Amino acid sequence: MVVSRWVDNVCYYEYTPTTIAYDPDVDAFTVARADIPSHDRRHRVVVAIVVTERELIADLMLLQAAIRRGRAILGALVQAHRALADDITEDISLRFDIRGQRLR
Repeated sequence: MVVSRWVDNVCYYEYTPTTIAYDPDVDAFTVARADIPSHDRRHRVVVAIVVTERELIADLMLLQAAIRRGRAILGALVQAHRALADDITEDISLRFDIRGQRLR
């Protein structure tokens, strides 16, 4: 089970090597995530950092290092996309790679 914490109306998920989540849509593992609720809390913007198994092996990154790197990138991405939550009428999910590049 992933532990979550709220900071300034944003829910951050605290992944560990045993709680990372596989995302079949992008064939990668979520190592960092934050949910930004709309003002009425009916919808949310999900910002997730994902890493593929190939990236872990190619960069010789340990999983814990990937989680730390993902958390560091996540803070800036939350700030950059926080305003999206002001006007959304449906949930939005944004995925980024371990370098902070948005995935389509």
